[in-house]
Amino acid sequence: MSEQRCPWCDSSDHTTIAGHWRWLQGVMFGKPPSAEDEAQEIQHEAQRLIEHLYDPDAELGWAANGRRISLMRDEAINWGDLHVIEVRPWANGDQVVFEVVIEEAAPEAVGLQEYIAEWLTKWGWAVSVRTEW
Repeated sequence: MSEQRCPWCDSSDHTTIAGHWRWLQGVMFGKPPSAEDEAQEIQHEAQRLIEHLYDPDAELGWAANGRRISLMRDEAINWGDLHVIEVRPWANGDQVVFEVVIEEAAPEAVGLQEYIAEWLTKWGWAVSVRTEW
């Protein structure tokens, strides 16, 4: 079995985007990032995931990509103003979990919540995602 390595710097000390980001913050600033710094990075990455759901459109400027939103097609989402409004760290035992709050989608928009949570988790962050109007 091969050892997992960071895709950017080939280190075995960290193997995820979150791990690489934390390591880089330590190198640049001489200390690990604070929970607030990490929340800002998660907000940035979550917003980029939302932006990835859109394609340029000649008439609208940007339109939701039908293939990418297939799991969310029947959910109540305002595609014209969907955005991350806040990321809050909270303690869950010994682990810090970040709550990502997305505005302009129904609280029942489970497909959107799962899409954001799945990618942020793959990238190494412990998150929960909540949507609201």
